Amino acid sequence: MRVTEVLLRSFSAQRGKIPRKGPEWAPRPGPNAKQRKSHAKFRSFGPNLFASPNKKISSEIRFKSESCVEEIRNPPRAEDVKHTWKVLRGDYVEVIRIGNDFGKRGKVIEVLRRSNSVVVANAGFVKGVIFTPTGTTKEVLTEGPIHVSDVMLVCPKTKKRTKVDFKFIDGVTKVRVAKVSGAIIPRPDILRVRRAA
Repeated sequence: MRVTEVLLRSFSAQRGKIPRKGPEWAPRPGPNAKQRKSHAKFRSFGPNLFASPNKKISSEIRFKSESCVEEIRNPPRAEDVKHTWKVLRGDYVEVIRIGNDFGKRGKVIEVLRRSNSVVVANAGFVKGVIFTPTGTTKEVLTEGPIHVSDVMLVCPKTKKRTKVDFKFIDGVTKVRVAKVSGAIIPRPDILRVRRAA
């Protein structure tokens, strides 16, 4: 510690601004990244204070705001947000992330472009809290976000996971094409339906 800091601290302690002993003189640090992350988890499946009557599990949501998982309702912003997406809502994908979900297949329920994540049916389960009809809270397992790099599209022709490339038909229509088989992957029909009138 520098001499000037010692003199200033002792002078302030003599005037009663900073006590000589005890941790009270030290400023309280603000929440760091780890604490903010734990607080986000606490909000997602914490006590009844943060549970809302209109929250649902991921397979029943119509909008992101209806989810009982905090990372889906308010996804954290990724450092490098993707601008070109090859995975769309309603696609049939396979999880390639090492873990219990490896090899699982399901439809994409929601696309979280802000955090470069997707929600896949029957994969990536996390804990959430919902309200029962009686007014009490209940802890449930529901689908959580998975990074888009951990999923691959399933080719409609070979039924295997495949990489995807873009191709123009007649120089006008842009479509997604499986790299191995060359099959065209059509846009899901669910994207043609408006979520709200």
